[in-house]
Amino acid sequence: MCKIRIEPMTIHNYEQLYAMELVCFDDPWPLKIFQRQLLVDYSFYIIAYVDDVPAGYAGMWHLGDEGEIMNFAVLPDFRGLGVGDAMLAHYIGREGVKWLFLDVRASNTHAQELYKRHGFAAFGLRKDYYKNPNEDALTMRLEVKHEKA
Repeated sequence: MCKIRIEPMTIHNYEQLYAMELVCFDDPWPLKIFQRQLLVDYSFYIIAYVDDVPAGYAGMWHLGDEGEIMNFAVLPDFRGLGVGDAMLAHYIGREGVKWLFLDVRASNTHAQELYKRHGFAAFGLRKDYYKNPNEDALTMRLEVKHEKA
């Protein structure tokens, strides 16, 4: 059994984040966008480690009681080990978040199943949202129900 650890990402991790982005996506965000994302106060990026090796990352904007997952990636060698589940659980448990939103490629049924397992439901479609290749995005949301003490 592998040990998964989630840590907040800082501006010092942006090159590591970008290296993972290049491996995981055909149309990666430019490095400058990640540099900016890690500096704004409503942007919360995390990095997942499996046995102390970087395995994935995710980024979320948290404004008011809403969170929008902007980026979500698990390196190919670490898929199926629970890394995605751990990162989603981290955001679902974030204090002050009542709603979580995300977009996912319409063809990415593996990711959609991950999100559905955590309670996300599809509620919209964005035509031609993704490029390289052109593809629609399925918009999903989750109403977070925090347990009261």
